[in-house]
Amino acid sequence: MQGNEAEKSIIEALNDIRRTKEAFDLVVIIRGGGSVTDLSCFDSYNLCSRVANFPLPVITGIGHEKDDTVMDIVAHTKMKTPTAVAEFLIAGARGFEEAIAGLLSRLISYAERQMKTHRLLINTLSQKILLAPTKLTMSHGNRLSIIRRDLGGHARHRLTAEKNRLGGIGQALRHLDPANVLKRGYSITTVMGKIIKDASLIREGMEIQTRLYEGALTSIVRAGKEVRTGGKVKRDDLLPGFE
Repeated sequence: MQGNEAEKSIIEALNDIRRTKEAFDLVVIIRGGGSVTDLSCFDSYNLCSRVANFPLPVITGIGHEKDDTVMDIVAHTKMKTPTAVAEFLIAGARGFEEAIAGLLSRLISYAERQMKTHRLLINTLSQKILLAPTKLTMSHGNRLSIIRRDLGGHARHRLTAEKNRLGGIGQALRHLDPANVLKRGYSITTVMGKIIKDASLIREGMEIQTRLYEGALTSIVRAGKEVRTGGKVKRDDLLPGFE
């Protein structure tokens, strides 16, 4: 990673990662040792400014321990060598794995304690039932009747509430249905299947598709000059009837 094309190739790689940054956790930039001239691309303003403003953490391991570059300074984390970067990543992965293992162990311990507690509770209730079956049956029978009654009322109330909520959601979804939105006179403009929300992204000569309530149009974008007259914006290339 040196020479006149090094800076350009690194910037292109960073741009590719930025476009699909959701697929990455971090970026690693490493290079073995070399002369000051070999490492000069890592002092480039264009390259270092992209690293400093990159949306993902950038870890560097450039040259030997004695080497320092501008990229090392602006990076999220600087390691002395490529080997140190590998050790850093392995240690991080191992730490994460140990944390997960610790959580799993705690979860198992908690589950075992809960099982032991409920096992003791069941044994206690079983002994009470054996000692006083009639009393327990009457007491729990009354309690179950109250619970059954309360559950019935709660269930009916909950079903009514959920039915009303779903009705409201259904009405909102009907209002937001793209077909109904188009029916009110709106349209949807796309380029290569992607919806366009910002006119600044459109370039002259692009082919755009406009979906209407009935039918669709395919158009070629051409430049227009914006003119302000009497507080209104007009374009000199509008078709008649669209001013």
